[in-house]
Amino acid sequence: MSSERVAFLGLGLMGIHMAGYILKRKKSLVVWNRTASKADPLKEVGGDLTIANTQKEAVNSASVIISMLFDDKVNSEFVDALSPEDVKGKTFIIMSTISVKLSKDLHSRILAKGGDYIECPVLGNNKVAESGKLQVLFGGTEAQFEKHKDLLSSFGTPKYIGSIGQALSCKLALNEMILAILSGFATSMGIIEKAGVDKAKFLDIVMNGPMALPYLSVWEKKMSNHNYNDVNFSLAGAFKDISLVIERIKELELDTVYTEGIRSLVKNALEADPKNPELDMSAVFEGVNKKK
Repeated sequence: MSSERVAFLGLGLMGIHMAGYILKRKKSLVVWNRTASKADPLKEVGGDLTIANTQKEAVNSASVIISMLFDDKVNSEFVDALSPEDVKGKTFIIMSTISVKLSKDLHSRILAKGGDYIECPVLGNNKVAESGKLQVLFGGTEAQFEKHKDLLSSFGTPKYIGSIGQALSCKLALNEMILAILSGFATSMGIIEKAGVDKAKFLDIVMNGPMALPYLSVWEKKMSNHNYNDVNFSLAGAFKDISLVIERIKELELDTVYTEGIRSLVKNALEADPKNPELDMSAVFEGVNKKK
C-alpha cells in the first residue's frame, strides 16, 4: 500500500469535486460511495483511481481516510464497523458537518483503535468546491495541521482553528449566519411579493446599499421563479445543519428562540413538497409561503 494513497468516502454534491482535486494533484485515490455510479465523473479526470466496493475496502487501501459522509448516523456507523486492524496507523479526517459531541466521540474511538483523528469541516457550496476554493477549517493539533496541510490545500485554503470541537463549532456558527441571512431574505421577499411591491425597486435598494451580498441575486432568481433545481446546497442539508446548530447552542447554554424559528421555516419548506429535500436551500422561500 502506498503511503501517499488517500481514501475518500461520500461523493455527494461537494465530495465529487473534492475527490477530483485529489486526482488532479496526482495523488493515488480510492473512493467509495453508496451509489457506485456517482464515481463515474472521476474516471474522466484520469490518474490513479480505484473504486472500492465497500467502505472497509477503501480504508484498507489507504493511509489517509477522508469522510464526506452525510451526517452523524452514517459517520458513526462507518467508524463502528472498523476493527483495530483496519484503523491502526491511519489518519481519519472527517470533513462532514457533524455534531461536536460525535466528533469528540469519534476522536476517542479512533484513538482507542490505534488511529489518528482530525475534524476538518469545509465552508462553501458545490460551486465553490468545483472551483477548489473551499475554506477548510482544521480541528486537531498544530503538528497534524502541518503534516496534512498540503493534502487539504487540494480543496482550498486550510485554516487552523483549534482543538477537536472548535473547528466544528466555528463551522456551525458560520452556517447559522448563512441560514439566518437566507431565512431573513426569504421572509423579506415574501413581504414584497404578497404586498404587491415592485420587486425590482426593492432589489435595487438592497443591492446598492449596505445589505448587498453577491448571493442574494442568485437566491432572488430562484425564489422569483419558484425553481430550485440548480442546487448549490440542499434543503435537506440545511435542515441537518440548523439542527446541529441548535444542539450546539443548547450545549453552550445559549438561547435557541431565533434558531428554532429558522428551523421551523426550513421544516415548512421540506413539508411543502416531497421533492423539496433535494432542491436548493433557497426553497426555504416555500416555507415562508406555506399556508397555515
